[in-house]
Amino acid sequence: MKHKSNYHHRNPNNQTNHNHRRRSSVRRIRAKRLFMIICMLIVISCTLLLGSAFASAHDSGEKDTNNKYYKCIEVAPGETLWTIADRYASTEYDSYQEYINEVIQINQMDCSTLYADQKLIIPYYAEAILCRGTLRRYLYSICAYAIAFCRILYK
Repeated sequence: MKHKSNYHHRNPNNQTNHNHRRRSSVRRIRAKRLFMIICMLIVISCTLLLGSAFASAHDSGEKDTNNKYYKCIEVAPGETLWTIADRYASTEYDSYQEYINEVIQINQMDCSTLYADQKLIIPYYAEAILCRGTLRRYLYSICAYAIAFCRILYK
């Protein structure tokens, strides 16, 4: 009796089913990869559009709005309210005297005499927009989340 190996007697239908399953599995993998690439492109393009919008708003000639902040300073020897006003008063005040009056009011001072090592709360104005470093970190974090999201979808 002759022994015939299974290799020669494969059912052609089984081979066809195996090839079909293999091709459909490859198609699913390719579809997932394509979907992941499309998602990444969408997120990156939205990030770039958002970043360019922030950058154009920052670079345009429009006047930035300033916010008012307060900080505590220590009076140096020989310092006066006028020297403090010269250092911290900005264009939001019409005059140094207006700034000095606000400092006196905030600190509930009876007179304008200052003493060395005296603590004063002073107002100042600063820009209220995102700086470029903050914007860059924001864009990088969006890209990192996009990559993580695509990895989750890819699994």
